[in-house]
Amino acid sequence: MPKIFVLICILICFSMVAQAICIYKVQFTSARGSDGNFPSPYLGKRASLEVIVTATYFQEGGYFISEKLNGLWRGILILDKGE
Repeated sequence: MPKIFVLICILICFSMVAQAICIYKVQFTSARGSDGNFPSPYLGKRASLEVIVTATYFQEGGYFISEKLNGLWRGILILDKGE
């Protein structure tokens, strides 16, 4: 009985962990915004990404992250000036 209880607790904990989404889902949209841009469906939301840091941008204090897959909408340049 205790083993089953522990197993159930572990499964509940894993189901509560936020699932990582791909960069493509964060960046790509076909829905035009009111200002003519194409805002992310995750605008104003918190998102967990599983990515690889592929380059650093020393002059501007940033870095480039990408997915394992190549293609459009698969990378993000993040400027982090530490402010």
